[in-house]
Amino acid sequence: MPAEGFLAVDVGGSSVKSGFVVDGRVDEVAREPVATDLDGLVAQLERLAAGADQWGLCVPGLVEDGTVRYAANLPLRDTPLPELLAPRPRVFVNDLVAATVGEAAGGTLALLQIGTGIAARLAVDGRVLPGGEIGHLRFRDDGPLCSCGNRGCVEAYLRADDALDAIGFAAAALVAAWDPGTLRLGGGVAADWGETLVASVRKSVNDRVLPGTVIKVEPAGLGDAAALVGLAELARSAR
Repeated sequence: MPAEGFLAVDVGGSSVKSGFVVDGRVDEVAREPVATDLDGLVAQLERLAAGADQWGLCVPGLVEDGTVRYAANLPLRDTPLPELLAPRPRVFVNDLVAATVGEAAGGTLALLQIGTGIAARLAVDGRVLPGGEIGHLRFRDDGPLCSCGNRGCVEAYLRADDALDAIGFAAAALVAAWDPGTLRLGGGVAADWGETLVASVRKSVNDRVLPGTVIKVEPAGLGDAAALVGLAELARSAR
């Protein structure tokens, strides 16, 4: 991996991805299991950032004013993570915000991320708007227990036989609310399920939203590199 460029680090629910972004591209994405406790995570991130002139970090969960208020799959509760790190990241945002910036490339689209969890974000002219915790929309009242503590959330169906129905329901809800024109499906699960998922979501959206709604459903274009590219773009635009 080259030493030049902007180092971007994407912490997920089960793994950490990192890479140097040069001219909007990541030549190689490194992956390793995420640490399971806060001290271990801090040490892991400092090791990855060691020697980098500039770096950015994104994590799943609710990020406000440099603090992780809540992350369902990580040991972060009201944690001012950047303050615990040396060197401190130049950019610190929610992982899906970063991925949406990367995928949008200055345009308008919605990104539905399906991995360890499910969430979505909308970018308008490259700017990501708040909201999008579509994974915790209740799909069925008597459904399985979700990691958030509620029952029947879309996210709780990820490993069930009717996962495609739940995801399609969520996708239709966000298209009806946002009308983004383009809906991209990203994340590890989306990549694994491929065209099966794309076709299922496309049908579900067409069946559920108002006739005449124009929506293009397609796979995410940048894959694992989306959040890394987005972090570099956020750092560039903040200068």
